[in-house]
Amino acid sequence: LALSTLGLVSAGPTYTTCPGGFKNGEKFTEGSFVKKCSADGMSYSVSIIGCLTPEKNEIQIGKELKEGNWVHKCIGTANGGAKIEMERATASETGPRENMKCMDKYSNGEKFTEGNFVKLCTSSPTHASVTIAACLTPAKKEISLGGKLEENKLIYSCINTGNGARMSTELAVKGCQDGKYKKGIGFYHRYSKWKLQVEGDLVKLCTSSPTHANVSIIACLTPQRKPNEIKIGAKLTENKVIYSCIKTAKGAKMETEPIVKGCENGKYQKGMTTALLKS
Repeated sequence: LALSTLGLVSAGPTYTTCPGGFKNGEKFTEGSFVKKCSADGMSYSVSIIGCLTPEKNEIQIGKELKEGNWVHKCIGTANGGAKIEMERATASETGPRENMKCMDKYSNGEKFTEGNFVKLCTSSPTHASVTIAACLTPAKKEISLGGKLEENKLIYSCINTGNGARMSTELAVKGCQDGKYKKGIGFYHRYSKWKLQVEGDLVKLCTSSPTHANVSIIACLTPQRKPNEIKIGAKLTENKVIYSCIKTAKGAKMETEPIVKGCENGKYQKGMTTALLKS
């Protein structure tokens, strides 16, 4: 779209030419417009009287001209200026025509890749548009819109966003340690309402995200298990045994030691000697 406005009218006693040296009644071109100079010695004015096509053909204001596959229209504006509008010529005006090219190189129905997406060109003689037809995984496998595909323990989803598409990923396993624990923060065991997993005398917690999963030891269990859970670094007494949950480089371990209050089940205290007393 090209646009121009009417030239300024100036008053003065010696104006016999217009700016640029154009004489009264002389036509000249400026950009995409044809202009005319009016000068009477007292004043001058420049008016737009037509438009120019890319091939320099003149169009009067209010008229149109077909040039190649395009129709050029020269339209007068309210402020005395003009503008040029272009539109594709109809089939009746030009005869059979080829479809337009998408991005000046892709034909109607042609697919091409751009980043992580497969795109499709749809065109006609008067219109061309590009839409996303599918997504691509890192291994360049195609996923249709709304579809999913598993690759290297990740599930790739191609999601239609309404005005395009996006790719999302999640772990292919159901949880931690290749599916041993379900996805989420952890899992129920039969002794607790907490979402945890029990293995031997250790309580483990599963944490996971769409791309990561981890299992950590958070406590130890005594033989009675419920409710005697011991946090790492803590101790608990059960059936005359002290249970300690000790943190290690690889996790945690349980250690035990007896509760010794004395000999003969507490009759004598630790470190004392005994003697037969007579009253």
